[in-house]
Amino acid sequence: MVDVYDLEPSKENFYQVDDSLKRSVEFVGILQPLLVKQPENGKYKVIAGHRRRLAVLALMEEGKENRRYVPCVFKKEDVRDRLAIILANRFRDKTDWEK
Repeated sequence: MVDVYDLEPSKENFYQVDDSLKRSVEFVGILQPLLVKQPENGKYKVIAGHRRRLAVLALMEEGKENRRYVPCVFKKEDVRDRLAIILANRFRDKTDWEK
């Protein structure tokens, strides 16, 4: 479990969080752990799970501290990380801009 404020998004992330994901995280929590790199300078770089991270941050802004710590899986970064991001996002509906 990692503090959401210790997670840094990838510079390649451009996705936004929607209200339905935020409410899902509020009621049932994070069902799929975020994929992150081992920490550098106390921060973890998110490889996959950017929208889940944003949902938790939005809940923090609403004062809902019970979701502050999120489950994470640690992975060494390699060339396949970009592919992991693409594959992780292919299962959800995308806006025309995201496509």
